[in-house]
Amino acid sequence: MSSLGQDRDNDQMQPRKAPAVHLGKDCALRLNAALSEIYSACHINDFSTAVVKHGKQLRIVADRAMFLQKAAADFQLRFVASFEEDIRAGQSWGYAKTCNAVSWEVAGQPGIEACKALAARVSRLDNDLIRKMEVKALSLLASSFGRRSWIAECRGGTIRIAEFFLDERGTVQRLNSQHLSLLMNGFSKWPQEPTSRKAAASIANEVIRRGCRRARLSDFSPQGLSTLVNGFSRWDGEERACKAIVAVAGEVRRRADRADIGLSEFVPQGLAALVNGFRKSPEQKDCRQATVAIAGEVLSRDGQLSRFVPQELANLLNGFSRWPEEPPCHKAAIAIARQVLSRGDHIVCFNPHDLAKLVNGFSKWPEETASRQAIGAIANEVLCRVSRLSQFAEQDLSNLVDGFSKWPGDAVCCQATMVIAAELVRSADRLSDAAGTCKSGERV
Repeated sequence: MSSLGQDRDNDQMQPRKAPAVHLGKDCALRLNAALSEIYSACHINDFSTAVVKHGKQLRIVADRAMFLQKAAADFQLRFVASFEEDIRAGQSWGYAKTCNAVSWEVAGQPGIEACKALAARVSRLDNDLIRKMEVKALSLLASSFGRRSWIAECRGGTIRIAEFFLDERGTVQRLNSQHLSLLMNGFSKWPQEPTSRKAAASIANEVIRRGCRRARLSDFSPQGLSTLVNGFSRWDGEERACKAIVAVAGEVRRRADRADIGLSEFVPQGLAALVNGFRKSPEQKDCRQATVAIAGEVLSRDGQLSRFVPQELANLLNGFSRWPEEPPCHKAAIAIARQVLSRGDHIVCFNPHDLAKLVNGFSKWPEETASRQAIGAIANEVLCRVSRLSQFAEQDLSNLVDGFSKWPGDAVCCQATMVIAAELVRSADRLSDAAGTCKSGERV
């Protein structure tokens, strides 16, 4: 029997596999149709609409990646050079939408190059031209450039946008809640940049102003609120940033009081970002009450904590530990401890910083069995990583030792403390040797 005949027999014997063939063909057709549509688009608005539409509709990861990478390359090749001309034609929004779509990691190197090229042009815009851009386009571009914060051109483009909002006072008030959050997200990627800090302060003033309205911050989406807090927390020493975080905390507290929805619309990442921000103002009543409300929400999702990634669990626990006397925070911490224990060998997925946060958090409830067991599991993990302790930040090592010290009678904690102490000594020796080499070179 020929191989073709054998294939036919197999198809008849296993009819369930047939739809997969058709599905593959359908996916290929959709990808080809998507690529054809962007290649045939002559204007940036048509191009951006097609990119956004198909970027959402293509479900196969490989197809979506191929589409966005080709779209990014086509965008850079055919449209970026016409950026200034299209701004004059009132088409800046199309550039912002396309840049946002191709700035995600899935767009690969072509996406990086496209963002870099557009950011370079934004950084060189004069005052007359940048004023012709839609303010929501500037907001979306800042957020997009922020995803590539290590690229000098993206930094330069975002700084130029920040300068615009500082020069054009009152422009921030024209942004809706979504674009105000996006703008904050972009500026927060360069917290040490003076222009970003000043622009963030102007956004904080706007959030505080809107928080005093009758509607307060009710028009912000859950993601928008968490984005604001995550951004403002980069400047936790700034008075206006702290006040803006308190305003958001008040809004979260009010939403938690709604019996119909509560905080159910907040995703795990958003809840973790809120708690991580609120913990920096423990003296603020709204921050405490909002965190207690989030702890209650986490408890209501006890059966779904497996959906929280390690960083989210660590940030939640670290925040709850600021108010250890609050029963919901206490109970939520125990639920997180049990979740960490239930992951067993998957504790290897926690990075050093997250492990240190967990130990710091559990140490606030040393009398709890679940806390002690979770600490023991983390101490064991530290021992398993003894050959890689040089990769831990010194502050994380210090926090681990401080946390383990709450259980002086635990053999594993004591052993982990000793290996960390040995690593700290080695680290000090390495620094001393490096300093000696440097001085020796100076004498030469």
